[in-house]
Amino acid sequence: MTTTDEGDAFDVFNDSSPKGGHPSAKLLFDYEKHYMNLLSVHKNDINFINNLLKALRNEQKESTERIIDLEKILNEQNVDEKVKNMWLKHLAKNMGRSFQLSNELISHFMIMKKDSFLTELQKRLEINGSKI
Repeated sequence: MTTTDEGDAFDVFNDSSPKGGHPSAKLLFDYEKHYMNLLSVHKNDINFINNLLKALRNEQKESTERIIDLEKILNEQNVDEKVKNMWLKHLAKNMGRSFQLSNELISHFMIMKKDSFLTELQKRLEINGSKI
C-alpha cells in the first residue's frame, strides 16, 4: 500500500501514546459510513476485478490440462521426443509469459482503482469535516 507524506487513513490508529489519544466514535462512524458507501458505489469495479482474476486462474488451469493432452496426442502420433519436448517447452514458456502479462495488467488496474477509491474516501471525509 502506498503512502504519502500525509500518511493514510489508518495512521490515526498507529499512535498509542497518551498524547495521541483515540479517534472519536464519530470519526470512526464517519469513516465506516463513507467506506461502506464507496464499496457499494464501486461494487461493479470490485466484481469486474474478481471476475478477471477468476477467469485468469481458470485459463491457467485449462492451459496446463491442454499441454498434458497435447503431449499425449504427440506421443500417440510418434512425434520425435526431442521435437515434442522442444515444442511443448516453447508453448509452455509463451503461455507463461502471456499469463504473467495478463496478471500484471490486472494488478495495474487494481492499483489504479484502489488509489482512486482511497482518494475519493479521503475527499468525502474532508467534505464531511472528519480529518483522517
